[in-house]
Amino acid sequence: MLDFGWAELLIIVAVAVFVIGPKDIPKMMYGMGRVMRRFQYVRFAVTKQFDDMMQAGDLEELRKGTTNGVNFEENRRALNAESNEEKPQNEIDAEYDEAEFDEEYEEGNDVTCATYKKISSQYADCFNEPSDHIDDFLKLLPEKAVILDAGCGPGVDAYYMSQKNHLVHGIDYAQDMIELAQRKYPEIEFEVCDLKHINYEAHKFDGVLASYSLIHIEKKFFDEAIKKISNVLKKDGIFCIGFQEGDSAEIMINEPLDESLKIFLNVMSEDEITNVLEKNGFKVIKKFSRPFESKDELPFNKVCLIARKDEVKND
Repeated sequence: MLDFGWAELLIIVAVAVFVIGPKDIPKMMYGMGRVMRRFQYVRFAVTKQFDDMMQAGDLEELRKGTTNGVNFEENRRALNAESNEEKPQNEIDAEYDEAEFDEEYEEGNDVTCATYKKISSQYADCFNEPSDHIDDFLKLLPEKAVILDAGCGPGVDAYYMSQKNHLVHGIDYAQDMIELAQRKYPEIEFEVCDLKHINYEAHKFDGVLASYSLIHIEKKFFDEAIKKISNVLKKDGIFCIGFQEGDSAEIMINEPLDESLKIFLNVMSEDEITNVLEKNGFKVIKKFSRPFESKDELPFNKVCLIARKDEVKND
């Protein structure tokens, strides 16, 4: 933005009032604000194009098992060559997958939780409006519905839904987010819960909202997480999921609110997630999408799918 001092700003305001008239000032300022916001978005989007090019290269290295020129797969095999000489290759790969990759993913979860602990207050200040299309979700629910907010963060969506006379239960893996939500909205029930292990009684909820929360679950656990959500939903229950849409990948990415911190991200294509939903008895009935809009958001398309549980497959 342009850098004006107080003196220049006062002169501009005085001239504007004289030329335009005080009644039209709010409309003019609103219009200027929209123009400046659009300018900032375009500038940020152009910058992100270069970042995405770099990120694509990093992802290709990860897919090949290399980072900064180091091939971790080759190093692992070289270090274990002697001890594994008599073992079939499929046994070696199975041991590696089950041990080292599990440890890597758990580390990703720990890093993500540590990041949300550090940015919980900043996150609450930045994302203080209800999720996109939450009203489209609520319109499909009965009056005074029982709703699970899966990945509730600081509780904004839970509070909004409770104000619509719904009974909401909020869960999140990050304890600091739960503590923040409970302090702000003591009338709502919140608890710490790993979204991979949702274990409420069957048919408990009329609706489940997962707004950009399942994006932190590894792909190998994603199907099971959706299965558990299907199980706790009533027949004909409604599931709303928001996610970062793109070429399928699992990455550690900089947190936009503090780029010195990292979070684990499961990037999913629309077809990928639709297939998992259908496999677990859901039928997608509404779809919304938009590009990212600010520097505070992760640089991916935002997709919201609303699905109805049509078949009871996991009870």
